[in-house]
Amino acid sequence: ATETRNRLSPACSEPEGSVALATQQVEVRFRGTQRSYELTAPASTKVGTPRGLLIDFGDLAESVTEHSAETQLSQIVGSQSLALATIAPVGTPGQWNVTDDRADPDDIAFAAAVVGDLGDRLCVDRDRIFLVGVGAGAHMAASIACATPDMIAGIILVAGLYRPDDCPGESGTWVLS
Repeated sequence: ATETRNRLSPACSEPEGSVALATQQVEVRFRGTQRSYELTAPASTKVGTPRGLLIDFGDLAESVTEHSAETQLSQIVGSQSLALATIAPVGTPGQWNVTDDRADPDDIAFAAAVVGDLGDRLCVDRDRIFLVGVGAGAHMAASIACATPDMIAGIILVAGLYRPDDCPGESGTWVLS
């Protein structure tokens, strides 16, 4: 039997959590570093109806603009009742810190902070949070799913199958590769 946690984000109790948001750049300060993500959020079918969340990660040195144009995910999220956040890596060229053993920013913690931020902005069904990544972004998605298995319902890995050494065994997270 599948366990349903039915966890809704705080914004589900606010009418503003169900409105449509045009694609926009969201700037946040995270641990002293300016970070950003691109957000697309079609309207919920009715106030208080939660949306799923798709968090997207591009490949090494690929900008959010380039990645979004390549994947066209913003064109399909509305029909699936999903909000879409495409996270930008830091650095020049942009790269992901998948192992968190370097002095680079903690991208895993940043992704979790983005999920929290979106839950405060939008009515999100926290049982429908999915990650998708291409190339190095797929490595990032797999690392986040391994580090936060209770937060992620499933991952889609494109051209970058990866399983960190410290990833727990059976977590219940769906993987499509």
